[in-house]
Amino acid sequence: MDPRNIIDIGRNVILLIGQVAIFFLCIGFIGYIYEENILPDKTVAETYHVTSCTVLNKMLTTKDSVVPRYRADFLLAYAIDGRQYKSTVSGNGLDYAFTTDQASQEEILAEFDINAAYPCWYNPEHPQMLVLVLRHSWSSTFPLAVPSVIALIMLYYIFKMIFQCIEAIVFRMRHKF
Repeated sequence: MDPRNIIDIGRNVILLIGQVAIFFLCIGFIGYIYEENILPDKTVAETYHVTSCTVLNKMLTTKDSVVPRYRADFLLAYAIDGRQYKSTVSGNGLDYAFTTDQASQEEILAEFDINAAYPCWYNPEHPQMLVLVLRHSWSSTFPLAVPSVIALIMLYYIFKMIFQCIEAIVFRMRHKF
């Protein structure tokens, strides 16, 4: 066997392994984004019930570190089946993460007035789980665009490599006899 063929086969195997690795990294990232950003909002829309919440207090919570981070928090009062509840939630109740964008959190706070009633959504199995702002936004799907395109490109090259290998095997089998 020609040494150049062995080198070419080795390169193709390494290239195929790299393509498969990139493909699975993209699929993993897509799954993570779906689980963290899309599925929770879908669950709220499908299973939570709506009620009226009164804003008792609102505050900009700050987490001091090297870079200050912010989160809009609300103290809400609401009633479910005649039982009174109080709950502290972030803007949407599902995401308690802090952000470096102070202005966006202040905008969320400005949308709600103290002692005013707003619709909110609660988990019927755990009424303390509350959502004040539904996050039905197309922007949550934007992070899926780049890894999806990369995954499709990798899938194309994986299949192309597989077909080239099959073609080479068939060619060698035909010319061997």
